[in-house]
Amino acid sequence: MDLILILTYLALVTLIFKIFRVPVNKWSVTTAIFGGALILGWIYISMGYFHPATTHGQSYFKSTPLSVSVRGKVVKIYVDDDRHLKKGEPIFQIDPTPYESKVKELESMFALAKSRYSENIQLQKEGSGSKFDVENVRSEVKKLKDELIRARFDLNSTTVVAPIDGHIAHNRLTLGTMAGVFKVSSLITFIPDQKPRYIAAFKPNSISNIEPGLEAWVTFPAKPGKVFKAKVKKVWYELRQGQLLPNTWMINVNRTGFPARVPVEFEIVDESFPHYHIPVGSVMWATVFSEHLEFLTILRSILFTMFSWKNILSFDGEGSAGEGHGE
Repeated sequence: MDLILILTYLALVTLIFKIFRVPVNKWSVTTAIFGGALILGWIYISMGYFHPATTHGQSYFKSTPLSVSVRGKVVKIYVDDDRHLKKGEPIFQIDPTPYESKVKELESMFALAKSRYSENIQLQKEGSGSKFDVENVRSEVKKLKDELIRARFDLNSTTVVAPIDGHIAHNRLTLGTMAGVFKVSSLITFIPDQKPRYIAAFKPNSISNIEPGLEAWVTFPAKPGKVFKAKVKKVWYELRQGQLLPNTWMINVNRTGFPARVPVEFEIVDESFPHYHIPVGSVMWATVFSEHLEFLTILRSILFTMFSWKNILSFDGEGSAGEGHGE
């Protein structure tokens, strides 16, 4: 963006020299250079402070980890990638044989214990049974009932179902995989139905001019030349670098590196945006228009749109959408 400003100024100076026939000498050239430095410097600082832009943006989504509480081999896989699932639909099945056997065994023991309990109650009523025997059998019945509930829960857990409406973005699970030894979430990426979150990081020096409700523009390298209207939804005033965790580490004030960037969340309000299929997790560029020096918003808009077209060229290196302008 710096180069665009300089080239634009040089073009204007050249036109002025040609149209008004300004003589080219050391005084006119020196005036043009120093005047350009002052004008461009003021624009550079003012735009970066009052109408910041950044290339450090991205869309985010939440994923739900799928884990199992029982151990066994995967014997059935019910779904494929990208298939939409309703809450409760089965995803995969762990071999239920040992858990079915356990349930049947406990059901038999529970039925026998209930029968013994009824007999002991009857004997106590007839005077030939003791209260101790009744309480002993009652305790056994309660214990078996609890074990049966846990066993049925384990049996039901052998079928892993969708915890909420969503889809599986990447299924790396195969038949024969031993589940329960490690987290199955490492093999299945389940994405619940949700709206993506659009977050960009700005330098601290411009954050005082960013507040919820301000107009903003965002663009994605996936859609060269297209900018979308947005508005600031939230400014994050808690930064990870200042988080104190419950551990033995003491406060470190001698950290090196760049100052922490401040995350800003955007809500895209452009009506055309839903028609563009932009992958969630894509890189995003953003700029915010504050209420100060509003005439500079025109220049910022032009420069931001020009740099969105740069994405039409594909290089391995990363680009810039105004890194020098208070991003």
